[in-house]
Amino acid sequence: MELTFNFDKPNNTFYTIVDGHKSVITYTVRDDVWYLEHTVVPKELSGQGVGSKLAKYVFDYLQENKIKYKSVCSFLVAYEQKHGI
Repeated sequence: MELTFNFDKPNNTFYTIVDGHKSVITYTVRDDVWYLEHTVVPKELSGQGVGSKLAKYVFDYLQENKIKYKSVCSFLVAYEQKHGI
């Protein structure tokens, strides 16, 4: 499955849309640290790896841009542990 990822900076959101369903990762910024707060994948996309692919995109973006971050969302914490980020 080929996904297109989007970064909506004004709304503190990274997202992708698959078959009309939007998956998102939201964040807030405090003291130059991006706090990754929520990951939402609609049930219609569950089990297809959409959340993991979106997480990889977000972590790659943050690392490439040397942005300090902290995962608050349990899905993202687990993703980091699983992938050694």
